[in-house]
Amino acid sequence: MLNLYKLIPTNLIKSPNRFLYWIFGTKHTEQKTLLKHIINDTDLVFLKWAISKITKWDNKHKVENLYHIHGTADKIFPIRFIKPDVKIMGGGHFMVYDKHEEISKILTERLEPVV
Repeated sequence: MLNLYKLIPTNLIKSPNRFLYWIFGTKHTEQKTLLKHIINDTDLVFLKWAISKITKWDNKHKVENLYHIHGTADKIFPIRFIKPDVKIMGGGHFMVYDKHEEISKILTERLEPVV
């Protein structure tokens, strides 16, 4: 493992910029403002720890009772590496915000008790 994530400049991940907006899929001012607040509230030590763990994660099995919803346009976790139960077309990493109605419908249907 090369640990290339360590070469990412802190200002690139700790301050709002075009790269972060692109990778998170935030397109509108409201989304960018929310992402800016999230970034500002994220502890840098935690962020680097999380990136390290994600890049080294090597899970080989699917957890029981897990229902994975994933966006086809997620640049952080590209769909080509994912085997979700449901794909949200055009959903990026920020899809819980901009695709919330579609996700809520899926969750409501999935969590409804069977009669």
